[in-house]
Formats: sequence, structure tokens, C-alpha cells
Amino acid sequence: MKVQQIERKLSWLLTLGALMLLAVAVFAASDATPTQAADGANLRTIIADRTGTACATTVPGDVNGNHAGIGVGIAFDGTNLLISCYTDNTVTKVSTLGVQIEPPHVIAGATFLGALAYNGANGDLYGCSDFNKVGKITLGPPLSGTGTFAMVFDTSTISFVPVGGSGNGSGCFDGLAYDGTGTPSIWASGDVSPTTEHYTLLGGAIKQFTNSLGSCPSNTFGGNSGIAVGGANLYLSNNGCSQIYTVNKTSYSSTLFASFPARIEDMECDSVTFAPAHGAIWSIDAHDNILNAWEIAPGLCAFGGGAPAVGGTFDLISGGSGSRASSADTQRSSAPPIAALAGGLAAAALALVMGGWYARRRWLR
Repeated sequence: MKVQQIERKLSWLLTLGALMLLAVAVFAASDATPTQAADGANLRTIIADRTGTACATTVPGDVNGNHAGIGVGIAFDGTNLLISCYTDNTVTKVSTLGVQIEPPHVIAGATFLGALAYNGANGDLYGCSDFNKVGKITLGPPLSGTGTFAMVFDTSTISFVPVGGSGNGSGCFDGLAYDGTGTPSIWASGDVSPTTEHYTLLGGAIKQFTNSLGSCPSNTFGGNSGIAVGGANLYLSNNGCSQIYTVNKTSYSSTLFASFPARIEDMECDSVTFAPAHGAIWSIDAHDNILNAWEIAPGLCAFGGGAPAVGGTFDLISGGSGSRASSADTQRSSAPPIAALAGGLAAAALALVMGGWYARRRWLR
């Protein structure tokens, strides 16, 4: 009788222990998937340090970073952000936490410097100048404070009538994007423009389409401001309504991506800083130094105009550094260590049950 009581107690304890270990393993496995924020959720808000430019924060410590200039351009080079100031034609490099990396570069040859775009394949930086011109910006050495703008084409002289458009290009001010998917190309638009244009890298007309981006009191034509591209779709913003629309690059049909509590001018894709759990679209406003990173599903908006690889993984185009920022608000996947823990606990539970069964057969006969 005594042996039977001990056997029953041992069996009960073994079963309870196994169930507890299995419960922990199941919980750990269920937590192995990275946390995903909703599309359009704010991943990070920073105040960019543009000290030394006409777009520097007017009052030190201003939580909104308000300034007296106009600055609408933003690009991402795989590590840092590049932002332009229209008022003094400067480009400032800041980290994804807003820290100024090097002194601002004064861009010779640029007038009313606007939107920026980065070519991740070879490191070319494109910019809008004089409201119509698309050109390449070459930054001088890090501490030189210099740079140059070389025009590639003038949008106002390019007719889209032969390819089904209604006239010449609408301009280039707060909408510019390099597209590395398929044959490399450029997307551009004028200030709050009713149309968006697609060009070859040398300025050949590909397509002009009318934007359908909603309407609001300050944006009665649903005009476009920022452009971002890094995959199968365009992302266009309408500054007046603080919205981003997803636009199909073939049919040009548009659907609302998200609405935001901030003005949106130029935009840029970032598949590096918050990877692998999140993709991001950075946006900038014209009148303050607030930069926002908005959530987008991984693989849809690759940096440098690159195409996302099959399966939603990132195609980090050669030429970008691919380094990833590390900060408290960057959510990363814990899948590998947690999955290993889950497997280990499950194995331990199985070993415990089998060991108990052997003990019962060996010593309690």
C-alpha cells in the first residue's frame, strides 16, 4: 500500500510538472512573433538639429522645433537622414534620433532647394531646385560645408501629351522619389500639384496622371506634396489633409493609407532603422524640425527606391550601409531566442515524463 501511495504521488507530481513546463513552452512560442504596429502608427518623432541653417529651431528648447525658414526635403541613405532648407539651399545630415552628424552643406547651383531622394544602388542624391529642375546633389567632404547641384532635366520643358498626359510636367518642389524597381526612374510633382509625373532618369516622359487624394479646405484639388516609393506602390501625401494615399503604379488608383496628426511634405522609405519588425515612411513639415517615422508593413517601402525581395524580406540594395539604429523605441524580433527556449522547455517536459515513467518501472516494482 505504501508503495502504491508513493507511486500515485510521484505520478501526480510528474504530470503536474510536465503540464506546467508545456504551458510555459506554448506561451513562449506564441510570443515568438515580432510585435507589429498598425499601418500609419507613429514609430518615432524626433526634432532634427539644423543648427547653422536658416531652418534652425528659432527658440532653443522649443518642443516643436519651429523655425522661420522653409524646409521640405527629406532622404534616407541607409543610416542617416538628409534634410533640405529651401531658404538657404542647405542639406543637413542628422541621425535617425535627430542628432546633427556634420556641419550643414551649402549647395552651390541650387535655388529654392526642395524635395530630396536617395538612390540606394549607387548613392546618388537627387533634389528639386527652382521649383522645376531635377538634379544630382554632390556633398563635399563631411566637414567642408560644401556641395553642388547639377541639373539633369527641367520638368517644365517636358511634354506628356505624346504619352497621354495633358501638358508639361507640373514641376519639382515637395514631391520627388527615385524608383529602383524595374527600370530605374524618377517620380516628381510640383507644390500641391493636381498631377504627378513619371520620368526616365534623364527626363524622358513616361506617364502623367491626375491625383485622387481627397480634398479639404486648403487642398481643394486633392493635390500631391510628398512622394515615397520602394516597392510595388507609390505613397503620395496631401499636405492640406495630412493624409498618405497608396497609389498603384499601373492603374494609378488610390486608396487611403492613413491620416496623421501632422503636416506632411516630402517623404522617404526606410526599411532599415526599425527592421525586422517594422518598415517606415519618414515625413517632414515645411515650418518646423519635427520628423516622423510612420509604420508600414515590412517589405513594402524599401530604402533607396529598392524593390522588396520575395516573401516580404528586405532587399537592402548594395551601396547603402545597411546599419541599423538601436534605441528603446525600436522593436526587434525576439523570435530566435524565445523559440529556442520554447523548444528547450518542451524537451525538458518530455524528458521529465519519460524519466518518471522509468523510475516507476525501475524502483517501485
